[in-house]
Amino acid sequence: MEKLKNKKLLIIVAVIFVVAAAVTAAVILSLSGKDDVSRALDLGDRYLSNMDYDSAIREYSRVLSIDPNNEDALAGIVMSYAGLGEKEKAKDLFSKYLPDTKRTDVLESYGKMLEDEGDYAGAVAIAEKLISLRDGDEDHEWMAEIIAKNGAARHDYSESTIVTAEVRDGSVNTMGSNKMGALGTDVNFGTDIAADTMAPAGFKGKAIGVYTFGSNTVVIDENNSLWIAGSSRSGQKTGSGTEMIVKAGWEDITPPDCKVIKAAGFDSTIFALTSDGKLWVTGQNCGFVNGDVWLDGWECITGYNTILDLQCSRYNVTFLNSDGTVYRASFGSVATNAGYVSASWYSAAKNVAAYSIGTNSGMVWCDSDGRFGSDNWSAYYPDSWNIVNAYGSTEGWGPQYSVDSIANVENGFYVLASDGVLHYVANGTDTEIQTPKAVEDIYVTGSSCVAELQGGGFVLFDNAGNQK
Repeated sequence: MEKLKNKKLLIIVAVIFVVAAAVTAAVILSLSGKDDVSRALDLGDRYLSNMDYDSAIREYSRVLSIDPNNEDALAGIVMSYAGLGEKEKAKDLFSKYLPDTKRTDVLESYGKMLEDEGDYAGAVAIAEKLISLRDGDEDHEWMAEIIAKNGAARHDYSESTIVTAEVRDGSVNTMGSNKMGALGTDVNFGTDIAADTMAPAGFKGKAIGVYTFGSNTVVIDENNSLWIAGSSRSGQKTGSGTEMIVKAGWEDITPPDCKVIKAAGFDSTIFALTSDGKLWVTGQNCGFVNGDVWLDGWECITGYNTILDLQCSRYNVTFLNSDGTVYRASFGSVATNAGYVSASWYSAAKNVAAYSIGTNSGMVWCDSDGRFGSDNWSAYYPDSWNIVNAYGSTEGWGPQYSVDSIANVENGFYVLASDGVLHYVANGTDTEIQTPKAVEDIYVTGSSCVAELQGGGFVLFDNAGNQK
């Protein structure tokens, strides 16, 4: 009996020893793993600060092999891929693991990568997060820089029913009717005699963009000030009142304390997109903002996120919000005792990366996944493009190339690929268009698609894929 008790005691002691040894081993392994994680993180951080991104990725990957959810390693590897410019890898990791991160270093690195890649909408979204987290002056300044880059594409040509204008090496030339002063000079001022050749418009500054609508020509200069020539029937120049004011020359109408990066408008209403992502309106209101029909100077359209793009066509105005939504409103045509009214702003498309509203007021857009949508049912897409049900009853299509910008014309639309190659899409065919140089940007004005060439100059195309 005593021997049996001793045997049981020996077994219990042996079990205790084995368990203790296992626990000790586990603790040692755990401490060893923690040491490995700590060492690899330190090395990764050092490599990252020295911009040795490949070595940093190697060390952060070691951490993730031990601790797959280590946020420091995930943040470091995203910043490393961002530093290498490997956008897709960084985006994939960021969207899966860090969409709600509050680490400002990760947001800064990721946002700068998006900016460098030309994804200004994505960069603005990151800047908005930084502003919400710390609201620093540097965050607001960076936001303004991104918006300025997004809107800084050249706009060297514009045409309306009465005037055509162009920018050549910073100088403005115009031709057409000067009865309302839209040419900016005294030539044939106040008469029905139209100038049929381009001539200097008397603009004394250096222009970076020109726009025409109705009886107005508008220029943005190198200081991002907004200048106007032409009539002020609806207060575009003076703000308030409907007295017709017509005189030759140019007037500075920049919204107070603003830098204008893009303009658009109708015969009696002018919109200005400024470098802080705000949209301003002056002239005839027609419901674009609350208040009187005739605006007393500029008023800001509020209630939206940062605004990235602005386009008008006929009596439709659209803008692209930083959340990817295109909002649209139409000039009112219903007379009331108070004047004209219009439909309110409404969401016309979502998840938009690039879009164009054409002369027929139809809109074509490309979403962030490279798929196309349209409310212009005369646009027939190639069968080779992938068809998906993207926007409710609206279908989406996508070409095999990355899209930079779009110009919607009556019979089809032009697409600028990210490699600078111009395409014309109509009747189910995607045709590559030859240009003298790679194309920097495209847009619609009057009856033309304007292709701004890299390095300067522009080429005009008609609504059927032909060079003018």
